[in-house]
Amino acid sequence: MANFTLSELNSLSEIIDCEKNIYYKYEEYSKIVTDPQLKDKLQRCAAAHKNQYTLLEEFIKG
Repeated sequence: MANFTLSELNSLSEIIDCEKNIYYKYEEYSKIVTDPQLKDKLQRCAAAHKNQYTLLEEFIKG
């Protein structure tokens, strides 16, 4: 694990939580819509946010 201060870890944790929340919302919205183009766009947005929180989690683990 990299050396982080408690404040930095708290901040990164909050960012990860926000990214996960955004990811889950985009995923849920993509399941609701019927327009294929909008569904694709929402799924791509979800994937981008999932990638963000995954990278941050890996960064913290070092």
